[in-house]
Amino acid sequence: MRPNPAYILDRFSNMIAANPEGLALFEGFADLAPRERNTCRYLMLDPRARAVFGEWEEIARGAVAHLRAANAGTLEDPALQALVSELSDASPEFLDWWGEHIVERRRAANTHLRAADGGTTVRRYEVLHLPEDGLRMTLWLPRGVMTTTRKAPPKRGLSSVRISAYLPKPLKRWLNFSTRPAESMMRCLPV
Repeated sequence: MRPNPAYILDRFSNMIAANPEGLALFEGFADLAPRERNTCRYLMLDPRARAVFGEWEEIARGAVAHLRAANAGTLEDPALQALVSELSDASPEFLDWWGEHIVERRRAANTHLRAADGGTTVRRYEVLHLPEDGLRMTLWLPRGVMTTTRKAPPKRGLSSVRISAYLPKPLKRWLNFSTRPAESMMRCLPV
């Protein structure tokens, strides 16, 4: 992964694992206790997010839509309700976007990231959804690099995506991709 930023989020958008570059993408996260590192909260409430992410509104709207998608079957969960209440009280944008009831799972996009020195880089992020575990891994790559390829869909209508050839060996071992395709871990992806 390194030097590319990468992190893993749970269904509430809490960052549960990250490499140093992934953690640095969200300025100030390293200073927070791990249980306080919530990317949706950061995007909606921390003014640094608007400075870092060139397409802030698109990314923030996507984060709200993904929060709803990841919790579609558990909207009454007390932990989700507490997060939604906190963000609704503090952010008019969150309140509006949550009220739109948009459900979306992003997989990839290009975005502009602004550095503290004023420089801007274009990066492509790719998201691997692990629905059975309620997790998603995001990898930020230089623009133009893709980690997935598509093959013809299998008869049962699931996406047949094989990403193992594009992942570094340590990540393959961590995700146990060395002997099986990623299809079984990506059941939620549409064809």
